[in-house]
Amino acid sequence: IVNRDISSGRWRSDGTGSCYWERLRNFSGTLDGIIANDNVTGSAIVDIGAGDAGFNSSRCGTWTKIG
Repeated sequence: IVNRDISSGRWRSDGTGSCYWERLRNFSGTLDGIIANDNVTGSAIVDIGAGDAGFNSSRCGTWTKIG
């Protein structure tokens, strides 16, 4: 949950393999709940908005705030 479990801002993952992430407007579990998402290989950079409801990722490693 944004502003509870993770703060808004720019984040980078230290993953080296396949990484999936998604920014969420709600927790409905539907495609309409996803603001943006991507599958990347290696490190990912994501800008989490203050108005985002949530952020989810898998296989991305550790996220570090960079801005």
